[in-house]
Amino acid sequence: MAGPESRSRVKKMDPTAEDAYWRTHYSNQEYVDRNAPYSAYQPAYRAGYVGHSQYPGRKFAEVETNLQRDYENSKGTSTLTWDKARNATRAAWNRVELARSGDAHGDVR
Repeated sequence: MAGPESRSRVKKMDPTAEDAYWRTHYSNQEYVDRNAPYSAYQPAYRAGYVGHSQYPGRKFAEVETNLQRDYENSKGTSTLTWDKARNATRAAWNRVELARSGDAHGDVR
């Protein structure tokens, strides 16, 4: 029964909490340029966690072109090209996907 229940879980993703998580943990990621501030990566993370909600039930590879477009349209002053932003977008996507999978299996963290 993955219908409405799954969709309601996707809606529970809290963008403020996701932003706070990545703000705290981004510098520990192997793909991050140690000289770059969080603000350079923030739009890439946002594209991933918001994108996961915008494209429910889809795989990252299926919507990567859309995510790239979303990132490029909303990156503001970030100078990261998609090649550098992609890993952050995927990490945020995967974090939401894993949280959703945990919820789907009754995993209470």
